[in-house]
Amino acid sequence: MVDQIQSAVRRGDDKAAIEADAVLRAIDGEIWRFGNEHADAIQSGASKFLEPEAGAASG
Repeated sequence: MVDQIQSAVRRGDDKAAIEADAVLRAIDGEIWRFGNEHADAIQSGASKFLEPEAGAASG
């Protein structure tokens, strides 16, 4: 997608560049929204994943 934006800019195709940029921004927004909505679960999952290593290192 980034290549498409760069190509459109080089061609001087402002409309294509703006449309591709809008798609990337929408995807980025969805990633942030998902992360914010599921932050507790993500953090909890990461903690559970790291716990065995922390226990092994201290034991």
